[in-house]
Amino acid sequence: MKKSVILFTLMLIAVVRASAADTYTSLWQRFDKAAAAWQPRTAIAVLDKIIVRATAEKAYGHLVKAQIARGGLTIQISPDSLDAVAAQMAHRSSNGMSELKGIPLFLANACMNLKPTPHPERSRYG
Repeated sequence: MKKSVILFTLMLIAVVRASAADTYTSLWQRFDKAAAAWQPRTAIAVLDKIIVRATAEKAYGHLVKAQIARGGLTIQISPDSLDAVAAQMAHRSSNGMSELKGIPLFLANACMNLKPTPHPERSRYG
């Protein structure tokens, strides 16, 4: 019984350490692979992990980059979501994170002037 408890504890520790071992480099590599393979759900899930981690660690460079990439990917998937992405960036700018105030708002205003381009391999007509 004692051996099984120790074995279970060691396995649990190994799993926790493996999941915590995702560095920003490995997360960005996973995002790049998913984006290159045009797997938007996977790419957005990885970006969400980066956003959560960067927010907790106050890694604002990764946070802004991930938010921009997520917004761009969302707009590529659904061009109609441009206004929603810009509004979300403006909302994030006005709430919390005083170090980032102005940056997402500036990007949101810039996004309002962009016209999304469709993915080159995907076409609505063909």
